[in-house]
Amino acid sequence: MGNDYDPNTGVYTCRIAGTYWFSVSLGKSIGRDDCKILVNGVVKFWIVFMQTAGNSSMYYSVSGSGGFHLNKGDRVWLGDCFDMHNIINAWSTHFSGVLIRPDA
Repeated sequence: MGNDYDPNTGVYTCRIAGTYWFSVSLGKSIGRDDCKILVNGVVKFWIVFMQTAGNSSMYYSVSGSGGFHLNKGDRVWLGDCFDMHNIINAWSTHFSGVLIRPDA
């Protein structure tokens, strides 16, 4: 809502300063990978995936979420993911954020 998220770049640009909650869920096949949520290029948190057993043709998922303050103009995105070219179309993938409390 509000066109603050650009689906072409995967970047959310904050229009209303305040406290936000972001979550991400990633699906992938067997192996180790990680992904980060970044604000203005600074890592806010890492999501690490390590699956060492199972059928390599199956997909597994991992998720994470966190809250932090954003100022107007701050940019939020997923970075250094296992396959940035296919992350939007990956199985069981979502990236979302909500404004919890605007600044006074």
